[in-house]
Amino acid sequence: MSLTSINLDAFLAVVRAQSFSKAAKAQYITQSALSQRVAKLEAELEGSLFIRDRKGLILTDMGKSLLQYCQQKEALEENFRMQIHESTSSHGNIRIGGYSSINQSVIIPLLAQLAKKKPNTKIELQSLELHSSAKALHSAQVDFIFVNEPLRKENVYDLLIGYESNVMIEPIKSVGNEHIYLDHDSEDRTTIDFLTKNSALNKKTIIQRSYYDEIYSIIRAVELGLGRAVVPLHLIAKNKEIRILNQYKELKTPVYLSYYKQPYYTDAQNAFIESIKTEFRKQISTLLSPA
Repeated sequence: MSLTSINLDAFLAVVRAQSFSKAAKAQYITQSALSQRVAKLEAELEGSLFIRDRKGLILTDMGKSLLQYCQQKEALEENFRMQIHESTSSHGNIRIGGYSSINQSVIIPLLAQLAKKKPNTKIELQSLELHSSAKALHSAQVDFIFVNEPLRKENVYDLLIGYESNVMIEPIKSVGNEHIYLDHDSEDRTTIDFLTKNSALNKKTIIQRSYYDEIYSIIRAVELGLGRAVVPLHLIAKNKEIRILNQYKELKTPVYLSYYKQPYYTDAQNAFIESIKTEFRKQISTLLSPA
């Protein structure tokens, strides 16, 4: 039995948009037409692909298997197009979900190196919070994610590619806000984990926190005296407007590259994986070297 391409495209659009209405707009068809295509696909496969939940759409086990098939099919088709139009074709697409402390400082410089070797590669880099990265990978919004702990899923590679060393910082000129700690959002446990592992916090302790969304805003807020923060050392090693609180031990956080196992990857995807494996640690070391 051959699965119809337009039905597979409809399914993949829904997965990536996490919405039938948004997927229909992306496919330039009505929502009714899109729903019919997904229904036909479910009929062909004799099973449900989605569970409608209050939190949104959830893939069934069959849906998860079909998603992997669609991703493999995309990679295989991309490789075939490259073979036919080798001189003019793109080297493929790379869709990445990273987080703010490594995107600008490490990932973009490595992508720049890759782009020189693989011109015409289409790159899409999204900034994600760590707690939402796994969902973005599982819903096919991205093909690669960077996380600080392995996903431990059967069909996912978790490659340990390096570490971030986290330190507590404050402004050079104290302004009386040493009791305030700056984090990304209320779900960010960076400060709490750091203080706990330094035996400076117990379960009953309540600390005052403020939120500044992303790492560069946090660092700028510290510079201006809005509080203290735990940040990766490679981002502030040469910053003369802040100081590191040496009474705290550095907290090393692992960095993993996670992505689905599949038999085919585009030329660009393979090059990206190899670049991250070999160059991630080097790039962080460069940022830590003396000016």
